[in-house]
Amino acid sequence: MSEEQAVISNKSPISSIWLLPVLAALIGLWLLFKSFSDAGIDIVIKTDSAEGIVIGKTELRYKGFPVGLVTDLDLENLNTVLVSVEVNNSVKQYLSENSLFWLVKPEISLSGVSGLDTVITGNYFEILPEEGTKLVKEFVALKQPPPKSEDSPGLHVTLHSKELGSIAHGSSIYYKQIKVGEVYGYDISEDKSHIKINLLIDEEHKDLIKLNTRFWNASGIEMKGDLSGFKLRTQSLASVIGGGIAFYTPEIGDIKTKVENFTEYPLYEGFDEAKAGIVVKMNFPRNSGIKAGITKVIFEGVEVATIEDFVYNQAKGGVTASVLFDPRLEPYLLSEMEFWLVKPSISLAGISNVDRLLSGTYVSFRIGGGEPTREFDVLPSVPALKYSEEGLHLNIEANSVDSLAFGSPVFYKNLKVGSVQNHKLSEDQRFFNVHIHIEKEYVHLINSTSVFYEQGGLEVSGSLKGFTVKTSPLQSMLVGGVSFHTIDFDDAQTVTNGTTFELNRNFEDALNTEQVTITAAIKYELTAGITKLMFADKHIGTIKDITPSSDLKSSIISIGYHRDYKNLFKEDSKVWIVEPKLSTGNLAGFNALLTGTFIQVKPGFSTKYKNHFKLLAKAPPSSADDSGLQVRFKLKDADSIEKGTPISYMKMVIGIVDTVYFSDDGMHVEVAATIEDNFRHLVSNTSQFYQSSGIRAHADMTGMTIQTESLQSIIRGGIALDNERANLDDLAEEMTEFVLHPNFDTMNQSGTEVTLTFNEVVDIKVNATVQYAGHIVGHVMSVKLNEALTKTKLLLTLSKDHSKLSSTGSKFWLVKPEVSMARVANAKAYFTGNYIGVLAGNGEQITEFTGLLNEPATTAKPNGINIVLTSNVKGSINIDNPVYYRQVKVGRVLGVNLNENSDGVYIYINIDDQYTQLVNNKTEFYNASGIKIDAGLFSGVKVDTTSIEAILAGGIAFATPEDPEATAIENGHTFNLNSEAEESWHDWKPVLTK
Repeated sequence: MSEEQAVISNKSPISSIWLLPVLAALIGLWLLFKSFSDAGIDIVIKTDSAEGIVIGKTELRYKGFPVGLVTDLDLENLNTVLVSVEVNNSVKQYLSENSLFWLVKPEISLSGVSGLDTVITGNYFEILPEEGTKLVKEFVALKQPPPKSEDSPGLHVTLHSKELGSIAHGSSIYYKQIKVGEVYGYDISEDKSHIKINLLIDEEHKDLIKLNTRFWNASGIEMKGDLSGFKLRTQSLASVIGGGIAFYTPEIGDIKTKVENFTEYPLYEGFDEAKAGIVVKMNFPRNSGIKAGITKVIFEGVEVATIEDFVYNQAKGGVTASVLFDPRLEPYLLSEMEFWLVKPSISLAGISNVDRLLSGTYVSFRIGGGEPTREFDVLPSVPALKYSEEGLHLNIEANSVDSLAFGSPVFYKNLKVGSVQNHKLSEDQRFFNVHIHIEKEYVHLINSTSVFYEQGGLEVSGSLKGFTVKTSPLQSMLVGGVSFHTIDFDDAQTVTNGTTFELNRNFEDALNTEQVTITAAIKYELTAGITKLMFADKHIGTIKDITPSSDLKSSIISIGYHRDYKNLFKEDSKVWIVEPKLSTGNLAGFNALLTGTFIQVKPGFSTKYKNHFKLLAKAPPSSADDSGLQVRFKLKDADSIEKGTPISYMKMVIGIVDTVYFSDDGMHVEVAATIEDNFRHLVSNTSQFYQSSGIRAHADMTGMTIQTESLQSIIRGGIALDNERANLDDLAEEMTEFVLHPNFDTMNQSGTEVTLTFNEVVDIKVNATVQYAGHIVGHVMSVKLNEALTKTKLLLTLSKDHSKLSSTGSKFWLVKPEVSMARVANAKAYFTGNYIGVLAGNGEQITEFTGLLNEPATTAKPNGINIVLTSNVKGSINIDNPVYYRQVKVGRVLGVNLNENSDGVYIYINIDDQYTQLVNNKTEFYNASGIKIDAGLFSGVKVDTTSIEAILAGGIAFATPEDPEATAIENGHTFNLNSEAEESWHDWKPVLTK
């Protein structure tokens, strides 16, 4: 066994086991370092309320990324909450004095919804980090999000407004009702004079903004109106409720220059205000009554400018206003433009400028030439037109200008065709020169035969043989004016500017273009302009001038008369004076009691004309060869008929009563009369005569006429001839005897008598008319109540020319005025009183009828196509309601009746001849009455109706499809009336032609 040797080795003094605690220590140091280096920074945010803030849950975010967490809540005082937030170390450099914090929470308002994500995650703080010069750990939260930064993408715009109104943070910006931006801030200007509103236009829409773009407040509903109408404008429903701003860019102006950020624009109150843009200074006279923001400049009924503000002009004694004009008028703002004030007025002449009664005075103008200018003087009233103005300018010589004020109308046949421009005294101071202007479209009405006369007032003419009161239209009657009449359009010469005409006193004087002279004794009381020339009972002329003869023993009278009577003045004609006298048989002198002295002419039979006569003192005796047609009348008593009583036709005397005597049996009075030879062709065997005593009156909106066949007949009687039903081919012979009716109405009402009974008491008067389709066909002769006072019995006299009115099937009803929101019916009855309406039958003649209280339904017309509609209820459908096709009136409602079972109604309509091809068996009818309104949150408001007439009175419309299987319909075809149209019906577009 060998001896083993020991192995000697060197061992480390430190065991490897100690590496573990060293490594753990190093890791611990690293973790300690890492925890300190990555630890968040504690900051404090001060807010007004801790509502919705939760420790350990509420986050601090930047663009949706969490960068911090709320770690604690505390109260600083009763008004401030301290929110402790641990912020990620990565944003430490942004915790500066420039950083901003605010609380995001859900908000729901009428203008929209914001912070919607907080509904799920809860409220959170948002940070807008900004680098600064120092680290800040305490912040005050903003009450609302901060404004957009200047480098935010898009176009930044600043608006100036007098007040904020309903504009708020986040209010939308609209272009053609499309949202293209929003309001992100507003503040009061530095000088405190206005509000500055900051907008951000989206990047993709910023090119819509130009230097001449105009912004207006689109919040709410913009409604403007006056007595002539109204208009309503909105953007979307969101802007109506929550506020908004809209803009547009005019075609005129700088639209090429690029708009820079923060370009400033005014914010107008509304769309109309935004349209004005050219600033013009206007100098107004004292007491002009203008109002800033209200007074408009109007041209041809269109508003083209608005007065913005004004200041007192001490130098001119009025005010100087700043006026914004529509840019489209820029080329016309020239130095020769004329501006004047137009004020509404109420006077005896009526209401002028009625549409401005509510809005007040406005400014009108006349375009002229000259150089461009931006300052004008405003005249207190409309200036006279210059002779260079289109149309015809004439000079009228007038003795006075009582009714010829500036602007007074010039009429032709009661149509206004021009106006008075101004007037001034002639050089010799004896008359006035009146400048009138005829509008260019009426110049052809004037020629060398035109005559002018004063228009307006009341004209009374008459005698005891006839009496007439005439008025002009109400406008000319109250305000006066000038009228003219052109005698000859064929052989007259044209006139030019400046032509002079004489102004006559009235129409009759103007027509007296022919002239005759008379030598008269100086003793007679004759007056120029008043004393008349008469032919029989016809006023044919008036004395124009009276001058003494050279020996001063007589007078030379110049008389103007109508040229139609030139044939009266022959060599053997006689002219005499008629003075007021009251004696039996002297009818002419009796007439003069009312009219005053007049001159009478009796035509001669010579072939030679004469224009100068000697005035006789009395009427010449009838010659031995005087002839005429001898007629006889038989009547119960003489009444007012006596020798000398005139016989007239169409208010012209054609004969005279010769004698009045008893018949042979003494039971009647017989009258012998003579019809002048030149009128005997007017008397036939079927002519009718009546006593023309009394007065007949007629009045309407254009004037009034009160007349009698003979004014003398009121006192002494008269006889009139009526040929309305006469056969003038069967002329009367000598000694023909006629019935003399007591008056015109009795003669006219002679015919069939019928009895009409109403089963209740109705309001109707004796002499009330019976009318068929607006024509008078009879009268009520008597009205009686039964003993029980429950029925009304009428005796009617119907025209003998209309026998169908008293036949089986005829219907009579009471017509009285009706007024409702839907319609006005039978308005004529307001003026004439209740009357009886009648529909003709076609059966046998009868005389007993039962009266209806309402007009019976008409079921058909002879022309067009007649249709029956069925409906459960009548609704707002009434007689005469329109029937529409594509909003065009093509027919009307004839009547409405209950059906046979009384469980529905029949509505009878008629389609006009030219539209019958629009209806076939596939047509759909529907009720078009009322208004349909659709509204959406962002689409605005849509109002749909057929017409204003349909809103107020009701109506029916129909639609026809394009159907190859459709067939034409016959009269009486029945359709169902739908309550409303289906949407698809409006899309039907068939081609329907005859």
